[in-house]
Amino acid sequence: MNPYFSVVIPTYNRWPLLYDALQSVLEQTHQDLEILVVDDGSTDDTKTQITRLHGPIRLLTCNRGGPARARNIGIREARGRFIAFLDSDDLWYPDHLAEALEIINHYPKVDFLFADTRFSGPAGIRSSYLQGKAIESVPFEASGSWRIFNRLIYQELVEASTVTTSTVIVRRTVLQQLGGFDERLTPFGEDSDMWLRICATSRAAANWSVRVERRKLDDGLMLSGQEFLWRTKHLELFRRHAIAWGRSHRGVIHKRLADLHQERAILSLHKQAYGTAFADLCHVARYNPTGFLGRWRHMTKRARNRLRRRVN
Repeated sequence: MNPYFSVVIPTYNRWPLLYDALQSVLEQTHQDLEILVVDDGSTDDTKTQITRLHGPIRLLTCNRGGPARARNIGIREARGRFIAFLDSDDLWYPDHLAEALEIINHYPKVDFLFADTRFSGPAGIRSSYLQGKAIESVPFEASGSWRIFNRLIYQELVEASTVTTSTVIVRRTVLQQLGGFDERLTPFGEDSDMWLRICATSRAAANWSVRVERRKLDDGLMLSGQEFLWRTKHLELFRRHAIAWGRSHRGVIHKRLADLHQERAILSLHKQAYGTAFADLCHVARYNPTGFLGRWRHMTKRARNRLRRRVN
């Protein structure tokens, strides 16, 4: 019989961390699952070590293609009714799958589930990632710490990225119908794009109780000086969404595009790349003309503060 959950874990040269992630899955209170580890061309001893583990683990391999390709391979091979994603540097709490299953049984129309996250890393610990975000304003039906949303949450996800990939559980048929992750957006943006596409048509539920610990590492993508690339990839995905969903969500998508161009302009000013900063400012004026003056003041203040810190 096929398992209820397929757990997809992409990895690249992360064996010690991957071992901890796998243990957090093997220690789940609900064990009707399979684990698909997709090795994205690791050069460490990941393959050798995984063969020594006991449990419902399948090792899949691919050449270096990034997390989107690795996850798509896992989706194609998955047999479970729902697919749960976990990054190799994150950890699940023991009842993550059990709580999700309880909600699915009570609300069978839910296709997409995610939860709050506890961040730990060099800068300390931060919890309650979902609180204070636009998604809190969405009408919902309460079930313990879960919120079952009474309408689509696409617009709220556009306003702010609130979904941590390692908390996501999605019905497999939904992922297959959407064609998987967009590999052109990797290494940034493919996950946000997927959650937005799902929430444009599918019902969702979110757990305000922490179910995942996300370990922010020194070699992580967002701590490796790639803030400019992160915003560039998100600009690419939101331009596509402006074409696909512009009629019904034009205002909120354009505001998000203006935000990203503004953030990228600040980064360019900090690096004294004035031509790039000016080009982004023109896009800010294009996407949010009525709020441009306020954005200009805010941006120049932030740029001055960053330059002051750099000098000191």
